[in-house]
Amino acid sequence: MCEELRRKIVGVGCALALLLALPASAASISDFSLSTAIDTQGGQQQFALTQLARDMPPVSQGLDIGMLVSYGTINAGESDEFTGMFFEFVNRSVAPNSSSVLTSILFETNALISTPSYDDWSGTQVSYSIGGAFNGGGFGITFATTANPGSPPPKNGIGAGENLLLGFTINPNTPTQYESLLAGLVGGNWIVAAHLQEVSDHPDGSLWLQAQPVVPLPGAASLGLLGFGMVAFLRRKRAGGLT
Repeated sequence: MCEELRRKIVGVGCALALLLALPASAASISDFSLSTAIDTQGGQQQFALTQLARDMPPVSQGLDIGMLVSYGTINAGESDEFTGMFFEFVNRSVAPNSSSVLTSILFETNALISTPSYDDWSGTQVSYSIGGAFNGGGFGITFATTANPGSPPPKNGIGAGENLLLGFTINPNTPTQYESLLAGLVGGNWIVAAHLQEVSDHPDGSLWLQAQPVVPLPGAASLGLLGFGMVAFLRRKRAGGLT
């Protein structure tokens, strides 16, 4: 993705000044049911994916998009396991935006191995492609399927009621490196962005969102809490087995 997009997302000066927080349901970390399977070895951080204030008018009805970041080891009952940095995304949007779909996710960092070593999408097979992200580094994920083919949303991606857990190898793959990456994400040194489409109450029908911690707490990575809840269970996929 070109540098113009990063300027749109981050803007000039502090990125947080350009963000308009959307209302979200209060919940606990345990409500991210995919991430509860992770044996965590570092702090967990919850984020809201919020609309850019410059993308006016603001959308405030029914949108509820969240992300939980953690580090640890996960085992789905198979003989091997995966240790790394996890990102769980959830779309809990309701009417009038119950048809909204998260169609792509961008990671602005070269510290993550761009192909996830682990994925789980609402208990079903995940299909996505890896593409370019920001100038100077990072990568993007575009979805080729929906997690709910029996009742598909208007576009491929994470529809309302669906969630995605991605696990990445980091370099070096240690809790200390994770805390450094998390602190950078919280502080705006690198960003996670997402494209939300089928937005019913916005004239463009789509929005760019940026992950933002909502309630910072003391700690090495300024951990915060904001819950978004979800229902699903986990299914494991290893590197080389992604389709």
